[in-house]
Amino acid sequence: MADDQVLTEMFLKAARALELQPGVLEAARKHSPSLANELEMTVDALDSVWRKAIAGQATEEDFRPVLTDWYRIHKKAVALGASLEK
Repeated sequence: MADDQVLTEMFLKAARALELQPGVLEAARKHSPSLANELEMTVDALDSVWRKAIAGQATEEDFRPVLTDWYRIHKKAVALGASLEK
């Protein structure tokens, strides 16, 4: 079982590092549907493992790689957004 506060802190640290801007998913849907699909899948996977961890069915060690994948895909979306701003 993982502590929800620990998971929240891990997530917030990753989200802050990305400096996410509003409209990332919408831009991905418009300019890279495959990336948008990956974004949605990683959000669903993160939500699933988070819920399982809170219920005692997953650990922080299970959560970490899913969060890493979420970060990696969102980093691609942030890069896409930055390239569109130029």
